[in-house]
Amino acid sequence: RAGEEIQVSVDRLTACGHCHGTKTEPGGKPPKTCSTCGGAGAVRAQARTIFGVVETQQACPTCRGEGQTVQDPCTVCKGRGRTLKSEKVSVKLPRGIDEGYRIRVSGMGNEGPGGNGDLYVHIEMEKHPELRREQEHLIHTAKIGFAKAALGGQVTVPTLDGPQVVEVKAGTQHGELHRLRGQGMPRLQGSGSGDLIVEYDVIVPKPGQLTPEVREALHAYARAVGDEVNERHEGLLGKVGKIFRGE
Repeated sequence: RAGEEIQVSVDRLTACGHCHGTKTEPGGKPPKTCSTCGGAGAVRAQARTIFGVVETQQACPTCRGEGQTVQDPCTVCKGRGRTLKSEKVSVKLPRGIDEGYRIRVSGMGNEGPGGNGDLYVHIEMEKHPELRREQEHLIHTAKIGFAKAALGGQVTVPTLDGPQVVEVKAGTQHGELHRLRGQGMPRLQGSGSGDLIVEYDVIVPKPGQLTPEVREALHAYARAVGDEVNERHEGLLGKVGKIFRGE
């Protein structure tokens, strides 16, 4: 989804639509000056320290720094002046965005006396079933049989632009890498894109997966190249019997 625009659901505090943020029920008694701070919104406090008496100023605990107290609270927001509202917000994803990235959407946070705050969207990435990411590079593990590894062939590799056929060269070794330049993720900083790296995993079939014809062909290959192998396959019981017979 990099480079696209998505919609996110946000619960944000906005001015109450009933009292329009005044906190007072329409038609009710207007707010009155706070009797504790006299409308200043702050009170002075004294604290005794080793340096003597220190005077400090803090928000009024009665009116919470507003200088007024509500006489007839709004029946919708209960005198808070704000209500929680669910909204859909459009967020543009930068190209090359990665896990843990934070996007700031100006003015789409909670509404307060000084205006609207900002919305911060934290990005979590879903794992791709066939690709894994390392910075701007993508890595795909391609499983191939040893016949294809020895003789060469083709594999289909998933890319950001769809499946792509890649040639497997003859003599490919397990763990060997094939680089598709410029087919990785767009770089978040700078221009261009990373690479898509194909990592070959050469699969050796298990004994139970070999048909007699395939087994004989492998033995013929082993004899031709002088590779010593077991000429017959023994099950677990046969191996246990040899141990008891002292063979």
